[in-house]
Amino acid sequence: MVLFYNKRNYITFTILLFTFLLSCSKLNPSRIDDEKTASIAAIKERGKLIAATDFSGISFFVYKGNPMGFQFEMLSDLARKIGVPLEIIPVKSIDEAYALLDDGECDLVAMNLVPSEAYKGKFLYTIPHSEVELALVMLNTDSSSTTAVASNSSRKNSKYLTLSGRDVDVVYEGHKTADELVEMVAQGDIDQAIVEESEAKIGALRYPNLNVAKLSGLNSESCWAVNGRSKILLQEINTWLNQFKTSASYGYIVSKYKGNDEVYSRYADAFIAPGRNPISKYDHVMKHYGDQKGWDWKLIASIIYQESRFDANVVSGRGAQGLMQIMPVTAEHFGVEDVSSPQKNIKVGVMLLNHLRDYFVGCGIEDEEAIKFVLGAYNSGLGHIEDARRLAEKYKSDPNKWEDVAFFLRMKSQPKYYRDPVVKCGRFSGRETSKFVIEVLERYGHYRSLAKI
Repeated sequence: MVLFYNKRNYITFTILLFTFLLSCSKLNPSRIDDEKTASIAAIKERGKLIAATDFSGISFFVYKGNPMGFQFEMLSDLARKIGVPLEIIPVKSIDEAYALLDDGECDLVAMNLVPSEAYKGKFLYTIPHSEVELALVMLNTDSSSTTAVASNSSRKNSKYLTLSGRDVDVVYEGHKTADELVEMVAQGDIDQAIVEESEAKIGALRYPNLNVAKLSGLNSESCWAVNGRSKILLQEINTWLNQFKTSASYGYIVSKYKGNDEVYSRYADAFIAPGRNPISKYDHVMKHYGDQKGWDWKLIASIIYQESRFDANVVSGRGAQGLMQIMPVTAEHFGVEDVSSPQKNIKVGVMLLNHLRDYFVGCGIEDEEAIKFVLGAYNSGLGHIEDARRLAEKYKSDPNKWEDVAFFLRMKSQPKYYRDPVVKCGRFSGRETSKFVIEVLERYGHYRSLAKI
């Protein structure tokens, strides 16, 4: 929610995060050079955990603006354990993920992998993280086809199956996702496909003409993979997995995603076709006003999720309205009388973001750092941010560096700081603002990752 500290100025707000690098695609992650650097210590030093996962099934997707998925939630727990943000690189195939891992562009591949002799020595596999059940997807139940196309995520050593008394050859398609194979069956391009059971059930929700048959006895244990040079990291992840798999958090994630028809329905509803990536029904509005003012619409989307969860009718106890939680006095300042409509609400919110960016850039703050200040001010009000900047300067810190300013913003909850003569706006607990910036930017990073597909 946005608040002004001075009605004469109507100057406003700012946003943060400790690693905007999390979502900046133009910056390449640190490469893995040898087994000494391939460790959790090296990940901490870099400042983020980078994982490749599949943009297929329930591994990683966005539902009503909220990033979720089986692999995503396990990775999030690992990143919290390490104490760094998580960066996801979504991929369309296992081959693409292995290529990234081989090039040192990610720390691990987090998918349902079956150890492959073909990659022995080149990649190292963790202990199993879960069990995968397979299913056959077909247009009708009496298919006489003698061939089934299997996704890479269901790769097995067997070359054929026995189905209803007949032998069926298995053809592994390395460049097709499970989603794509299911769609090919639905359109009649192939007769049948073997995919994970969860992906098969999601496909049946999206394409009612499909039938699904569980393949009993073909369950397999699934692993993650690290680079063959990352022996230390492998040991550390295995230690974490051993502990994590006995935790309530792991049990909750498994119950949430494995065999949960409600989650399958969510994924089917949230399914994102390549190149479109809808995050909400307001994407076109965010793109329109974002383009006008030079803002990435996916950052606007992350702010809106944080403020209102995309509920256009929400009104806060202080009177902030709509998607971007705009105060009436803010709307009045920008010449808009009514911000009840999503279009006008987003328009004013983007105008405010632009106003704040101009202010902080005018203070000599570099563009990327200014984004953090903008987000921080959007949440707390410009007055509290300026108080923190003055405190930073007084205590020989950098008033143009968000990390330093965020520290003094949190310190404003203590009498020593909020009673300081340089403080104009009084006591303030800055923890919520720090959290706001971190979460907005981290979610923005996930939105950006999905948009690359």
